[in-house]
This record gives sequence, structure tokens and C-alpha cells, in this order.
Amino acid sequence: MKSVLIASLFGALAAADYPPNFVNFRPSFGGGLDPPTKAPATAGAGKKWTGDKVPRGAGEYKAIIHEDQPLYAHTIVSPASPPPAGKKWSTLIYHNNGCLAIGWIDVFNIVQNIASFGYYVVVDGNVDDGFTSGVNGPKFSVPTDGFDAIDWVVSQAAPGKLLDIDAGKFGIAGTSCGGMQSYTTLQHPKAAAAAIISSGIFGGTQRAALNKINKPIGYFQGGPFDIGYSNGKLDYQNLTVPTTWASGPFGHGGGGQYMATAVATFFQWQLQGNETAKNAFAKPETSFIKSLGYNELESKNID
Repeated sequence: MKSVLIASLFGALAAADYPPNFVNFRPSFGGGLDPPTKAPATAGAGKKWTGDKVPRGAGEYKAIIHEDQPLYAHTIVSPASPPPAGKKWSTLIYHNNGCLAIGWIDVFNIVQNIASFGYYVVVDGNVDDGFTSGVNGPKFSVPTDGFDAIDWVVSQAAPGKLLDIDAGKFGIAGTSCGGMQSYTTLQHPKAAAAAIISSGIFGGTQRAALNKINKPIGYFQGGPFDIGYSNGKLDYQNLTVPTTWASGPFGHGGGGQYMATAVATFFQWQLQGNETAKNAFAKPETSFIKSLGYNELESKNID
């Protein structure tokens, strides 16, 4: 019976349409590591997390890695406690540094901190997959992983299996290569905004395709020595959508809880309509984000 239910769920999701003519902004690594197909991202359950279960994070709602991982090829991180009465956790899809399909790679540095501000986060990769678990080396995500994750959350929320989360709209976030993959996932109809961390498009036809992006984006960079800084700056300058820029001397993928706090604040604005969070970006001269170490704050196209 269980196998029938799993097969039925996967069949329904496999038949789901991806956004028509979506642009893949994620780099290809070649060498057999970036296949066009892979094991079904939505089939069955993932591995059981047997590691650290201590709730952590800089936010009010300390977050854990779920012991039972219900989604194959992804990892779930969320607050250890239910949301306050009358509220739901906002939902984020997170793409890892290096586009790695390794669920724990960014969890302790960034994801657990973001989740602790009240977010249900779905991360690429099984929770305890290691660097050598791929056929030819590390396991990488594929461009449609974010679409699969959104569709799975929606499929679980509809029958009431995920009562504590908001599955109406999603935030997308990613670091380095995962930032470029976030541009791809942002094209899903239910994706509302993206946080691009230590990242930007390499150039060429991909940057020309930025006109496909019609949703708000926040850039979070680690200063001029961050290898994503200059590319991210060009993306910021070329976009015509509501866009914010925050950079501090953290280095590539650095900033830890300070980066996570800024990203969580961005999504409080974009997903929850929080005016105080909006002003943290729209009015940089009075923004508390400066106290987190950000010495570059800009925004454009914000009403």
C-alpha cells in the first residue's frame, strides 16, 4: 500500500508542468556531473537524520533539521516549535553553495539561522549525503530541483499535511552557484522573490536573459573580495524589477548569522508584507542592517 501511495504521488508530480520556456541560469559542470535527468527528486522519502538535533539559530524560533525527511533528494529545516497562534511559517527553497546536492552543506552556517526567524526551508540534497556520493564525485543538483520542491510542498499542503506553513507563495535563496540556480527557480509561478547570496551571473546570454525575471530580488554580497560581488553588481544594475543591494566585508559565502538575519528580514518584507522590514532596505540611511556589518546598502524601483 505504501509503495502504491509513493508511486501515485511521484506520478502526479512527475506529470506537473515546469514553467514554459524557463531559462536555466545554473552553470553546467560537465564531466558527467550535470546530467539532464536523475533519480526522481520527489519519489518516496529521504534519509533519516541521525546527527545533531539541537535547535539553533540567531532568530526567535530556534530551528532543527527534521529527523524524518519526507522528500527524497531534499532536506527540511524549520523551527522546532509550532508557529504562534493564527500564524504560519513562510516557506523558502534554498540552493546550496556549489550547486551541491548535499543537504547539510550550508545548513549550520546559513540555513538554520534563516529558519530560526520563522521559515520552513527546503534545501537541495539528502540530509546526510557526502561529497563522494555521486557516481563520478560530488552530487550536484539539477535546474528543476527547486520546481520539484515547490510542487511537493504544495501537494502536501493541499490535503492538510503541512498545516503550519504558507504554501501560497515561496521565497527562493541560494549561495554562490546556488544563487544562479535561484534565478531559475524564481520563474515558478508560486515563487515571489529571491535572495542572491555571494553570487551573480557570469555573463553572456545568461545575463541577457535577465529580462525574464519580473519579481523582486535582494543581493547579499561579501564585499569586493567576494568572487560573486562584481557579477552580482552587474545583475543589480541591469534589473528593472524592485531590487536591493547589501554588501559587507564577509568574504565569499561569509557572514553567518549576520547574512542570515539580513536575508530573513528581506523575506519578512517580501513574503509577509512587513513594513519595518521593507524600510530596512528602502531607507538605508536609518537601517539596522548597517549594524550587522553591511557598509553598502542600495535599493531601486521600490515604491
